[in-house]
Amino acid sequence: MTAAFAISRRLDGSGMYRISLSMFVCLLVFCCLFTTPWCFNCFSEYEVSWWGARGEEFNYTFSASHFQLKAINFYDTGKRPPLKEAYVLARSPRDFVMRMIDECPSAMVIAYGLLAESRLSIDPEDATGLRWLAVFQA
Repeated sequence: MTAAFAISRRLDGSGMYRISLSMFVCLLVFCCLFTTPWCFNCFSEYEVSWWGARGEEFNYTFSASHFQLKAINFYDTGKRPPLKEAYVLARSPRDFVMRMIDECPSAMVIAYGLLAESRLSIDPEDATGLRWLAVFQA
Protein backbone atom coordinates (compact mmCIF):
# COMPACT_ATOMS: atom_id res chain seq x y z
CA MET A 1 0.00 0.00 0.00
CA THR A 2 1.41 3.36 -0.97
CA ALA A 3 1.69 6.24 1.45
CA ALA A 4 -0.84 8.28 -0.53
CA PHE A 5 -3.54 5.61 -0.18
CA ALA A 6 -2.70 5.01 3.49
CA ILE A 7 -3.11 8.70 4.27
CA SER A 8 -6.33 8.96 2.27
CA ARG A 9 -7.89 5.94 4.02
CA ARG A 10 -7.21 7.50 7.38
CA LEU A 11 -8.78 10.79 6.31
CA ASP A 12 -11.79 9.51 4.42
CA GLY A 13 -12.91 6.11 3.21
CA SER A 14 -14.64 7.28 0.04
CA GLY A 15 -13.07 6.22 -3.24
CA MET A 16 -13.36 9.59 -4.98
CA TYR A 17 -11.56 11.44 -2.21
CA ARG A 18 -8.90 8.74 -2.03
CA ILE A 19 -8.12 9.02 -5.75
CA SER A 20 -7.96 12.81 -5.69
CA LEU A 21 -5.68 12.77 -2.65
CA SER A 22 -3.37 10.22 -4.23
CA MET A 23 -3.26 12.27 -7.42
CA PHE A 24 -2.44 15.35 -5.34
CA VAL A 25 0.37 13.54 -3.54
CA CYS A 26 1.75 12.21 -6.84
CA LEU A 27 1.58 15.71 -8.31
CA LEU A 28 3.34 17.10 -5.25
CA VAL A 29 6.10 14.48 -5.54
CA PHE A 30 6.43 15.21 -9.26
CA CYS A 31 6.71 18.95 -8.62
CA CYS A 32 9.30 18.45 -5.89
CA LEU A 33 11.45 15.95 -7.77
CA PHE A 34 11.07 16.80 -11.41
CA THR A 35 10.94 20.58 -11.54
CA THR A 36 14.40 21.16 -10.13
CA PRO A 37 17.01 22.83 -12.37
CA TRP A 38 18.80 19.55 -13.13
CA CYS A 39 15.76 18.39 -15.10
CA PHE A 40 16.12 21.18 -17.62
CA ASN A 41 19.71 20.42 -18.57
CA CYS A 42 20.53 19.33 -22.09
CA PHE A 43 22.03 15.89 -22.39
CA SER A 44 22.95 16.26 -26.02
CA GLU A 45 26.40 16.11 -27.49
CA TYR A 46 27.20 18.13 -30.56
CA GLU A 47 30.01 17.19 -32.91
CA VAL A 48 31.56 19.94 -34.98
CA SER A 49 34.06 19.29 -37.78
CA TRP A 50 35.98 21.77 -39.90
CA TRP A 51 39.05 21.96 -42.10
CA GLY A 52 41.99 24.25 -41.46
CA ALA A 53 43.91 26.40 -43.92
CA ARG A 54 46.35 23.56 -44.71
CA GLY A 55 43.61 20.99 -45.26
CA GLU A 56 43.82 19.36 -41.83
CA GLU A 57 40.58 18.20 -40.31
CA PHE A 58 39.50 19.25 -36.81
CA ASN A 59 36.81 17.50 -34.79
CA TYR A 60 35.31 18.92 -31.63
CA THR A 61 32.63 17.29 -29.52
CA PHE A 62 30.66 19.61 -27.28
CA SER A 63 28.66 18.18 -24.38
CA ALA A 64 26.00 20.63 -23.21
CA SER A 65 25.44 18.83 -19.91
CA HIS A 66 29.16 18.81 -19.05
CA PHE A 67 29.36 22.51 -19.91
CA GLN A 68 26.49 23.25 -17.56
CA LEU A 69 28.04 21.14 -14.79
CA LYS A 70 31.33 23.01 -15.20
CA ALA A 71 29.48 26.32 -14.92
CA ILE A 72 27.67 25.14 -11.78
CA ASN A 73 30.99 24.01 -10.29
CA PHE A 74 32.51 27.40 -11.10
CA TYR A 75 29.79 29.25 -9.21
CA ASP A 76 29.41 26.74 -6.36
CA THR A 77 33.00 25.73 -5.62
CA GLY A 78 35.13 28.33 -7.39
CA LYS A 79 36.65 25.95 -9.92
CA ARG A 80 37.94 27.16 -13.30
CA PRO A 81 35.18 28.70 -15.45
CA PRO A 82 34.44 26.91 -18.73
CA LEU A 83 35.43 29.91 -20.86
CA LYS A 84 36.78 27.82 -23.75
CA GLU A 85 33.43 26.13 -24.21
CA ALA A 86 31.61 29.45 -23.82
CA TYR A 87 33.75 31.05 -26.53
CA VAL A 88 33.21 28.06 -28.83
CA LEU A 89 29.45 28.46 -28.42
CA ALA A 90 29.34 32.23 -28.73
CA ARG A 91 31.73 32.52 -31.68
CA SER A 92 30.29 29.64 -33.70
CA PRO A 93 28.63 30.21 -37.08
CA ARG A 94 25.17 31.73 -36.91
CA ASP A 95 23.32 28.58 -38.03
CA PHE A 96 24.96 26.54 -35.26
CA VAL A 97 24.14 29.23 -32.67
CA MET A 98 20.50 29.34 -33.81
CA ARG A 99 20.31 25.54 -33.61
CA MET A 100 21.73 25.64 -30.08
CA ILE A 101 19.23 28.33 -29.07
CA ASP A 102 16.40 26.10 -30.31
CA GLU A 103 17.69 22.82 -28.86
CA CYS A 104 19.53 23.91 -25.72
CA PRO A 105 18.88 27.55 -24.81
CA SER A 106 20.22 27.21 -21.27
CA ALA A 107 23.72 26.45 -22.56
CA MET A 108 23.68 29.60 -24.69
CA VAL A 109 22.43 31.75 -21.80
CA ILE A 110 25.19 30.37 -19.57
CA ALA A 111 27.79 30.92 -22.29
CA TYR A 112 26.87 34.56 -22.87
CA GLY A 113 26.59 35.16 -19.12
CA LEU A 114 30.06 33.73 -18.46
CA LEU A 115 31.56 35.74 -21.31
CA ALA A 116 29.89 38.93 -20.09
CA GLU A 117 31.24 38.33 -16.60
CA SER A 118 34.75 37.63 -17.89
CA ARG A 119 34.75 40.70 -20.17
CA LEU A 120 33.47 43.05 -17.48
CA SER A 121 36.91 44.11 -16.25
CA ILE A 122 38.45 44.21 -19.75
CA ASP A 123 35.77 45.82 -21.93
CA PRO A 124 32.60 46.95 -20.11
CA GLU A 125 30.77 47.87 -23.34
CA ASP A 126 31.31 44.40 -24.83
CA ALA A 127 30.23 42.87 -21.51
CA THR A 128 26.99 44.86 -21.62
CA GLY A 129 26.26 43.60 -25.13
CA LEU A 130 26.91 39.99 -24.13
CA ARG A 131 24.73 40.41 -21.06
CA TRP A 132 21.84 41.62 -23.21
CA LEU A 133 22.28 38.63 -25.52
CA ALA A 134 21.98 36.32 -22.51
CA VAL A 135 18.92 38.17 -21.19
CA PHE A 136 17.08 38.18 -24.51
CA GLN A 137 17.75 34.46 -25.06
CA ALA A 138 16.43 33.59 -21.61
